[in-house]
Amino acid sequence: MAGEEKSGSEEVVAQHHFQEEQAQQIASLEAELRMLRRIFDILPDHIYVKNTQSQFVYANQPVVHNCGCERIDQILGKTDFDFFPHDLAAQYYAYEQELMRTGIPLLNHEEQNQFPNGKRGWLLSTKIPLKDNKGVVIGLAGVNRDITERKDIEEEKQHLLNQYKEALDSLKQMQGQVLTVCAWTKQIKEQDRWISLEEFLEKHFHIGVSHGISQDAINQLRTHLNSPSAPPPAC
Repeated sequence: MAGEEKSGSEEVVAQHHFQEEQAQQIASLEAELRMLRRIFDILPDHIYVKNTQSQFVYANQPVVHNCGCERIDQILGKTDFDFFPHDLAAQYYAYEQELMRTGIPLLNHEEQNQFPNGKRGWLLSTKIPLKDNKGVVIGLAGVNRDITERKDIEEEKQHLLNQYKEALDSLKQMQGQVLTVCAWTKQIKEQDRWISLEEFLEKHFHIGVSHGISQDAINQLRTHLNSPSAPPPAC
């Protein structure tokens, strides 16, 4: 009887230790999770997790703010259709559902974004499927990076290249032509009318012109002031 009581008490103690260890492990995991969430919240990238219905189950603060909200509980259980124009939300949803159907990640995909102020921009998006221990897709994890500034620079670069090409094309078309230039006003005759040099450069080469006075003009002006009979500067 005493042996049975001792065995029973040892089992109770062992069970108690096991529960304590489990509680400590859970507390440790929760602490690590809180730390990771704090780190994710200060990162500029959009980090989120969605279920198979494309509903948010986790999102860091940049995602929350991009949805026009202040707290994570304002977006949990909701989809992009609750925060973005239908055309954008439909694109997000289609890509995500295809990913979860096939299990194929979406890597470095450029997609449009709309900021809370209504302005549109661009995101570089990577989304990967999340699977359970049986390999069944249960959702996705995503990371989006704002590349709006980069895209704006690329568009401006392309615009300048197009202008440069147009200027070269205009120059090629003008090769061999003779320009009629007024000796006094420096205007250029084009299609029976006289236009300024500034207008000509802007029209054909997209070149802006600023004005100054050359040293030769200053010298001629001085000569004219000192000798009124001398001709005025030609420029």
